[in-house]
Amino acid sequence: MPILNISPRRLPPEIDFLVLSFLAHFTWEILQAPLFASLGNTDHFVGIAVCLKATFGDLAIALAAFWGAAILGKGRNWYVKASYHILIAFFCAWAAGDCWSRISPHASDRSLGL
Repeated sequence: MPILNISPRRLPPEIDFLVLSFLAHFTWEILQAPLFASLGNTDHFVGIAVCLKATFGDLAIALAAFWGAAILGKGRNWYVKASYHILIAFFCAWAAGDCWSRISPHASDRSLGL
């Protein structure tokens, strides 16, 4: 029987980043949900939908920060050889996106009063 040499397919680094980021952001959204008084009066699945909506917004911010760092780092594998200025730019872009999402008129779900 011949031995097949099958090399694993390498996914783009954004996929790995988004999966890990989704797990972290969704966990955070679920953990902080009890802090919102308006979520206490809603159906369970509506609360999860609100948390998912917030998580997808966080993923968009994280991906934009990742691509911004990729531009400065001259490649999508910027995190392998990241210098301090690239890491600072990554976290500043992430923080700026997070601040923008809080002051944006589309930042909250008006139907829940959040």
